[in-house]
Amino acid sequence: MGLILAGSANSFVQQYRFAASDFVDDALKSRAISRVLIGGIASAIIGPQIVLHNKDLLYPTPFAGAFLSGACLFIIGLLFMTLLPKQAQKNKRLH
Repeated sequence: MGLILAGSANSFVQQYRFAASDFVDDALKSRAISRVLIGGIASAIIGPQIVLHNKDLLYPTPFAGAFLSGACLFIIGLLFMTLLPKQAQKNKRLH
């Protein structure tokens, strides 16, 4: 069940750059996509380090801390996505 949830979350993460390009005006699309890709590179470095550092957090259960850390990182991403301005979301629905 955990792998199904993680895989589902990963499939949404792959769509962030498309959401960023839909969210901004045409003049800012390349900058928005670049920032999302830079964030992806940073998370590719930082995320695994956080998970590896916390793998024994819930000792004696092996890697339970790693899964808990990974889940927390997904929740942080969810919170960022829910904090997008509501006005922009309404404007996109009208188009």
